[in-house]
Amino acid sequence: HMVIINKPAGMVVHPATGNWDGTVVNALAYYLSNVSPYGSGDFIRSDGTIVPEGGEGVDVEGTDGETVFLRPGIVHRLDKGTTGILVVAKTRAALAALS
Repeated sequence: HMVIINKPAGMVVHPATGNWDGTVVNALAYYLSNVSPYGSGDFIRSDGTIVPEGGEGVDVEGTDGETVFLRPGIVHRLDKGTTGILVVAKTRAALAALS
């Protein structure tokens, strides 16, 4: 229902301009769709793409026209330079309990 991540300093959490790759969200999507023996949860599809929450995504320049859905169940206050623990909900029920 949840994943605990020890985020290192220097790693961005959500993909955004200038940081499309190498983020916590990228790593989490890969792990949940390819490695986790417990399934990918409600927010990540089995192919590693992020399930849109509440409908529309965002068209972003520099992504070859793909629609980007940036926030798969992660609520945090950790900046790029900050290390810390992230508690990530894998399901909508877990996200509601954490919120």
